[in-house]
Amino acid sequence: QQPPQPDAKPPSRSHSASVLARAAVRFLTTGHGNVTDCKEIARIDNFAKDLPEDPVPQNCRLGVVMAGMPRSGSTMQYQMVMDLLKYATYPNHKSVRNMYWDFHKHMRLKKNWEFKHTHEFVGRLRATNDSDIIIAKTHEFKPQLLSLCRSNIVLTTRRSLFDVSRSLVMAGWLDVEGMRAHPALSLRSFLEASVNRYRCWKEAA
Repeated sequence: QQPPQPDAKPPSRSHSASVLARAAVRFLTTGHGNVTDCKEIARIDNFAKDLPEDPVPQNCRLGVVMAGMPRSGSTMQYQMVMDLLKYATYPNHKSVRNMYWDFHKHMRLKKNWEFKHTHEFVGRLRATNDSDIIIAKTHEFKPQLLSLCRSNIVLTTRRSLFDVSRSLVMAGWLDVEGMRAHPALSLRSFLEASVNRYRCWKEAA
């Protein structure tokens, strides 16, 4: 059975920004509170527990885990590393695979996109071979990525919390439904959780 096909028309810039802002609600409402234990933080960060996690292939040659704080330049770092590795491995650049880990859990996908992810993307992930390089981006603490491939590197980014806060506000992440009533609490929760995740990655790696 073929998975449902998404709309062919590409989303507008404003629509994409709106989707990202709604996904950011996970960060703004999933606080760690007084939790400091990284195992518990990983459990909290496993959003949408009814959905399966992406399988860790382990047999691939190299795993590059991009675990930067949100709004810290992590996407630019991710794109630079992706371009660098694809250039360095040319003409075998198709062996470089890139993804947002547990994307279906992170982004609050609609059912047809959840189906597409679990049936197509996960299938390709399971088909990795021992020459593949996987670049996995995440903003959550996902300790299973420490054994993503036979060899692994964790790259992080950080930024002044003032600048992170300003970037978050400018991106409209505090302006989505449910956030307007308690923006200060949402911002505090976001920053505390971001610092916790950064610390856990630094300790684990």
